[in-house]
Formats: sequence, structure tokens, C-alpha cells
Amino acid sequence: MKKKLLVAGVCLAVLVIGMGVFGFTAYNRMVKELDQVTIGQIDLGGVPDGTYQGEYDLVLVKAAVLVHVADGRIDKIDLLEHIHGRGGAAESILTDVVQAQSLQVDTVTGATGSSKVILKAVETALSQPQ
Repeated sequence: MKKKLLVAGVCLAVLVIGMGVFGFTAYNRMVKELDQVTIGQIDLGGVPDGTYQGEYDLVLVKAAVLVHVADGRIDKIDLLEHIHGRGGAAESILTDVVQAQSLQVDTVTGATGSSKVILKAVETALSQPQ
């Protein structure tokens, strides 16, 4: 009985350590990728009226959006999915995008990674071939 408990304990310890290493590696990779993310300019005049879906996924941070364009303007943005891991949420950035009619807005304090991923999802939606 003691031998089975010891084996189970060792297996559990190996599993926990393995998950920790995987999580740490995924987090470091995401941080490096976030540093590389740039948000481009969108010419709304070239985007026909309609609804566009986009997403951006960096494993631990992900966003999916629906962008509604009417009369050459972003009318509304619906957040379909937002996973922000250990960082802060940045949903309020969508209001800033609609007000500015631009992706060149300030990121949300304490949620820079989440902000970038949401902005990139909007960019992806509006950059689809027309």
C-alpha cells in the first residue's frame, strides 16, 4: 500500500512539474510574440459596408471580434471571445477604436497584451480581401 502511494506521489509530482514548465515556456513565448505585434493602419474608405470577423491568438491571450462597418465608418465592434490569461482585460479599448475610427489608440493600462491582441483581431477582420 505504501509503495503504491509513493508511486502515485512521484507521478503527481512529475505531472505538476511538467505542467509548470509547459506553462512557463508558453508564457515566455507569448511575451516574446507580443513584443513583435504591430498594429497597422486601416483605410476605412476602402472597406465596404458589412460585418467582418477576425481573431488573433497567442495561446494564452486570444480575441475574436465582429466589426460592423457602415458608411465608411466602424459602427460597432462585438467581442465574441476574449481570453486574457493572467493579464488584465482590455474590452474598453473597443470603445476607443469606434470613437477614434482608428486602431491607433492607447492600450489599456495593465492590459497591454490583451489590448494588442484585441486590436490585432480588429485589424485582421478589416484586412480581409474585399
